[in-house]
Amino acid sequence: MRDQPGPALPRTPPVAACRTTRSGSSTRSSPSTRATPLVTVLDGHPHTLAFLRTIQNVPVGTLGVTRFGQSGAIEDVYRYHRIDTDSIVITALDLIH
Repeated sequence: MRDQPGPALPRTPPVAACRTTRSGSSTRSSPSTRATPLVTVLDGHPHTLAFLRTIQNVPVGTLGVTRFGQSGAIEDVYRYHRIDTDSIVITALDLIH
């Protein structure tokens, strides 16, 4: 693989936000009360984050690297391991349909 940095990832909104009440105490609020499927993407083994399925109690798609030693352009290697943008979108759509 080349030692060039990959493209910057887009910023995503936080899953939960903290809000301070008038009394000064902090409360945690969720943007939605319904369960939202979760897609994890890791440049490592996909089972590393699989435990999040039990913590969040939601459908989870885990993407990651299961075979090591490949080299090439970062875009090609990510596509090979199915951790590229298209694979992430397909996994997310599969979870909600």
